[in-house]
Amino acid sequence: MNASPNRRRRVANAPALPQAWSLRPDGDAAAGEPPRWIQSAVVSADGQRAFVGSFHALTSRGHRTPPLERDYAVCALDGAGRVSWRDVCSRYQGVFALATCRTGETLAACGWSSSAPWLGFVQVWASSGRRLLRWEQPQVRIDALALSADGRTLAAIGDALYLFHRHAQEFPERPSAVFKLRHGLAPTVAMSHDGRWITTVDASGSLYLLEHEDGRLSERHYSWQPPSLGPVGVVRMSGDSNWIALGSADGTLHLFNRLTLMAASRPVWSYPLEERVAASDLALTDEGATLAAAVVSSEGGLVYLLHNRNGAPHLEWVRATRRSPTRVALDARSRWVAAADADPRGGSGSVYLFEGEGGLLAGVDRRGAACHALALSADGSRLIAGCDGGVVSAFDTAA
Repeated sequence: MNASPNRRRRVANAPALPQAWSLRPDGDAAAGEPPRWIQSAVVSADGQRAFVGSFHALTSRGHRTPPLERDYAVCALDGAGRVSWRDVCSRYQGVFALATCRTGETLAACGWSSSAPWLGFVQVWASSGRRLLRWEQPQVRIDALALSADGRTLAAIGDALYLFHRHAQEFPERPSAVFKLRHGLAPTVAMSHDGRWITTVDASGSLYLLEHEDGRLSERHYSWQPPSLGPVGVVRMSGDSNWIALGSADGTLHLFNRLTLMAASRPVWSYPLEERVAASDLALTDEGATLAAAVVSSEGGLVYLLHNRNGAPHLEWVRATRRSPTRVALDARSRWVAAADADPRGGSGSVYLFEGEGGLLAGVDRRGAACHALALSADGSRLIAGCDGGVVSAFDTAA
């Protein structure tokens, strides 16, 4: 562990991030209609396809409360920021999370579909806008998604983990497998690129590793319970399935090797954050060599960058954000680290781009609305960000 990391507590001055394009894809601004928040965003590995989902909940004293019913949609955007297609998929709250495959040929969305009756949803589309799946059975919101690199395997988290596996052109109408725990699951899930391994966290913060083959989950699963249980947990898996990162409720980052977890049920290393609070988001590179964490601090927020070196954590740097961080992202080579933040009262937010080597703040985009949507392409060429003002923007990097 690096005992004296390059640590910066104040947000450094930086130039504005140059925008490639910016637009409000959902809602009629000319008619004075309140904006639908851009809650989620994903981008293809080459940065040429982006997808965003609209969402809204009224706020009261900084807390989100049930919204009015209206249309919420998924929007597909091309490399120039043009709307390729838009599909309404909810009349209540809207799209809570998105997932896409590496090429952007398949897109999945989840959230609340309606409140009368209460129905959550999972929907999947081809890049052309053709719908491949519409599932509205659970009476709870679907909170998280993971999609394999080829777009054929999908895991969704609600009151259980629901697995969908595509054999032909379209997904089956119902899940092919369900994994359910008596005490429930946390809203986080991750999957290996090949779709064989899936990991999630239960409501008390314990880690679960599941194996999938041809639409079926193995009867045997692997688990690990942290020393301090808590209702918060964020999990990420490297694309090659060899590494799993978990942020526990007590503010500790854990890194697991999959084979070690299966054989000995323990992490390779654990790194306690100085703030002692759960990470709000994590990002892990495909081979598991680099881990980024977003953490709320007393002064706003912090972004940590750690390297996995010889089975031990090496803290590369820590950088500050002005407000509470909501998202963090890495490209495949960890050349760039992106982060978004939000005022807890929803009034403002920013997007940050740091250089992976050294942590130099390359640029900032400041907004008059909270930022909860962020995606960085795997090749590091494009950053997509959305905010509660209903605007989505693209930024080109010098990758």
